[in-house]
Amino acid sequence: MRERYRHTAWLHLKRGDVGWLVRQAVKGLAIPLSRRLGRPLCGPVVAVVSPSFRCNLRCFMCGIRRPETAVEKGTGDLAAWTDVLRQLNRLGVSGIAFSGGEPLLLPWILDLCSVARDLSLPFHLNTNGLPMTEKIADALLRIGPTSVAVSLDSSDPEINDRLRGPGAFQGACQALKWLVAARRRTGAESRISLASVISRPSLPTLSETFDLARKLGADTVSLVPVRPTFGFTTPSGKKDDTREGRTGWTEEEARTAMKILRTREAAGQADISAGLIDTLPDFFADRPFPGPCFAGYASLVIGPEGQVHPCLPFMEKGISSGSVFDQGVIEIWKSSAYAALRGQTTTCRACFVPSHQELNLTLGRWSSGAGFSADPPVP
Repeated sequence: MRERYRHTAWLHLKRGDVGWLVRQAVKGLAIPLSRRLGRPLCGPVVAVVSPSFRCNLRCFMCGIRRPETAVEKGTGDLAAWTDVLRQLNRLGVSGIAFSGGEPLLLPWILDLCSVARDLSLPFHLNTNGLPMTEKIADALLRIGPTSVAVSLDSSDPEINDRLRGPGAFQGACQALKWLVAARRRTGAESRISLASVISRPSLPTLSETFDLARKLGADTVSLVPVRPTFGFTTPSGKKDDTREGRTGWTEEEARTAMKILRTREAAGQADISAGLIDTLPDFFADRPFPGPCFAGYASLVIGPEGQVHPCLPFMEKGISSGSVFDQGVIEIWKSSAYAALRGQTTTCRACFVPSHQELNLTLGRWSSGAGFSADPPVP
């Protein structure tokens, strides 16, 4: 099981919230059964909330980056997103992941984090670190996220900034230092991780990136193998086919990556399960994920204009089933339009997004252990 999940469970156990743990155990069986029946029997495990796609970097692997001149229409303010979180809480979501774009560019993101805390919703925040200040780090850790991840792809500043943009390395390192210091001051129990995308350019420095994370005080390194997205674009908005995806890996590079990940996972330094590492040969060979996908049942992704998607790749492509600013979250969750998207995710199996696939592996094991298949019956 992924370290992040174990940490969340441990926090609830430490606080004596056994009821939350029991609800998650029930959900672990209800979600596979929901997939088999073709209708949701409970709320999702995680809701990814991206109030804005605006970002101060232009990362080469990003599938949601937009032209610099693009304007987001119909995005909500703090009051609107507060209502969304309350609806997600009523739906029974287990936790929230704030993402983007760069969430710290929103002047009210810390207020929204406070809303999640007040609703007793575990929450995670992703950031590239550049907008971070010592004051923001202190305020965020006092609110109490379950975890915070800062993006950094290579221990080599030149490689990292070539992949992400000028100043990305220095900004990420400083943000990690501020977060670690703030945790020490506040006594927060938040996990602080370095989020790293593994690509061919960054692979030669992968081991050193783990070492840098430990030096900066991060608890672990969250890893995402670079994947082809549904539509790379240049900063001007034109289609860009020049960037490397997973198909460029050689067998030797794949073996090197696997060896490093197995070693670091065994040492407790990598926030990736041994089970997911075992599936990476399929990723490197450009084969589908070898297991069922529970996207749409275990996950819910909400974009800046309130669009609801079953998973991150569907958000990248712009496939949604309505907006929470036009319909309620629960109404969309139970709608025929969202059910149709769930039907597409059961057969796609095209991505290796760890936040989705770690859930897929865990839920697949639980359903197998309970003695039933999560696959819909064959007509």
